[in-house]
Amino acid sequence: MVINRRSICPIGRTFNFDGTSFSGLLTGKRAYVITAYGAAGYHNPAAMQGFDFLEPHLRRLFNFLGIAEVTFLPLEGTTADAASVAAAAGETRDQVLQVAAGS
Repeated sequence: MVINRRSICPIGRTFNFDGTSFSGLLTGKRAYVITAYGAAGYHNPAAMQGFDFLEPHLRRLFNFLGIAEVTFLPLEGTTADAASVAAAAGETRDQVLQVAAGS
C-alpha cells in the first residue's frame, strides 16, 4: 500500500497539539517499511549511506506520530540488470518473510 503523508497525519487522529507541544497518538505500534532504491549501496555501511534521505525522514515522521519501533526493509539496485534486480528482490522478500514469521 502506498501511503501519502497527508493521509496518515491528520491532527486529532495520528497526533495532537495542545497549544504548546505535539504528541503522537500511535504509541505502542510498529511500522515496517519496504523501500526501493535505484542504486545500490545505501545500507549496511556503504558508500551511498550518507545520501539516504528517505529512511531518516520516514523514521522521524513515524516517531513524531508516536511509533518508536520502525523497521526498514530496503530493496536496492532496481535499475541494474534483470538478474541483479531479481536477486536483490529475493533478498528483500526473504527479509519480509523473516519479519512476518517473527511478528
